[in-house]
Amino acid sequence: MNVKEKVSKILKFIWWVINPTSGATFIDRIMPPGGKRRIEYDKKQTEKKYAKKVENYFKLTDEETAEFWKGIDHRKYLKYEKDLKKAEEDKLSDYEKWIIANTISDKELELETKKRFKIRPKISIVIPLYNTDTEFFRELLYSVHCQTYSNWELCLADGSPEELTQIKKMCEKDKRIKYKFLGENKGISGNTNEALSLATGKYISLLDHDDMLSLDALYEVVKVINENKGVDFIYSDEDKFHFIDEPRYSPHFKPDYAPDTLRSNNYICHYSVFKKELLDKIGGFNNKYDGAQDYDLVLRATENAKKIVHISKVLYHWRVHKGSTSMETEAKPYAIDAGKRAIEDHLKRLNLEGKVTKGKNAGTYIVDYDVKNNPKVSILINNANKKCIEEILKSTSYKNYEILAIGNLEERAENDKVKIINTSEKNYSKLINDCVKNIKDVEYLVIFDGNSLILTSNWIEKMLGFAR
Repeated sequence: MNVKEKVSKILKFIWWVINPTSGATFIDRIMPPGGKRRIEYDKKQTEKKYAKKVENYFKLTDEETAEFWKGIDHRKYLKYEKDLKKAEEDKLSDYEKWIIANTISDKELELETKKRFKIRPKISIVIPLYNTDTEFFRELLYSVHCQTYSNWELCLADGSPEELTQIKKMCEKDKRIKYKFLGENKGISGNTNEALSLATGKYISLLDHDDMLSLDALYEVVKVINENKGVDFIYSDEDKFHFIDEPRYSPHFKPDYAPDTLRSNNYICHYSVFKKELLDKIGGFNNKYDGAQDYDLVLRATENAKKIVHISKVLYHWRVHKGSTSMETEAKPYAIDAGKRAIEDHLKRLNLEGKVTKGKNAGTYIVDYDVKNNPKVSILINNANKKCIEEILKSTSYKNYEILAIGNLEERAENDKVKIINTSEKNYSKLINDCVKNIKDVEYLVIFDGNSLILTSNWIEKMLGFAR
């Protein structure tokens, strides 16, 4: 390479450095976000900037606090978690010990703010307001402002008799917050739909007007969106609290999506995030189910969702206070009735026939599916004995069944429903498989153990309902 070519190459490099394209910085271009080199670079820069290697957020000065969290002072928010670490272990509840072991550190929170996701959707946090307690809302606002993921908007629809001027004032300085005074109370569903109409995000997050999010709630949601192509419904675990610096309790660690469990109670509840396309398709909230409007929405969403993901982390804190659903479910029978109607209509949409009744505990339900055409059931009993056989004959309400009793039974069957299979086969799997091969003209098979007990007479009907 001659001198002229070398000079030309150097000039082109200088021009490339001082003339960024597409708004990308020099660092972004030589180390694209998301790569291993960039992750290490960001980590070192963070540690260099915060030489103290922050272990306790409350040791920071006010000036450092403002820089660290871009002006949002969340010391009050984290006070409870910090105080737990100072408490004597024998005075902590099991859940408080769990919180200590699983609470994200200050350093991890800071690194989350640096994370550059490939997909960075705007998340619209939708909140209906009605005579909202100012201090409760202030704490809610803390939890939203302190999110480590920043591409969000807050959509507030106020159905109070008079404008909530203090709350409106809190929101004026942040352009990401939209406040709309409705001038009338349209009910919980109507007010929420008004808040939904303000949303411009690709995903919709539901938040009650007195609850709080964990600091990394939106980060975890966006992480799931990036890791699961096509996901359109996301939910997390939750717990309860009274005030921001008081103990959290009653954690709800949920299963992954389970339709039968969902039809027995709204275990999904909080925290729920939906793709806006999905909510547009199912039509938002329905005031027919006010009191259980979230339950109805979740049922309709699961019917239409392409992919449902459960985040097994506590990302939502449900406030308990006088008059809230979290405390006074028993005092709101209309909510229980609305939940029952929501399940009944859910079954109709899926062409499932059954009867819905209220469970023993408030907010729980029992679905008994219809059994049609009276299908024959074979009950295959391993280790059969006379007592077990007599118990089935005596306690089973379903009529169209037969009993295949496996064992070295000397007595003959005294009932036409009973067939005795004497065998010396010791291999359980081979024994069952050989018996099943010889069963004819039977649609359903129950594998039963001779030591089992029958607790309800309609046990076969219950199982057939799920099997069909």
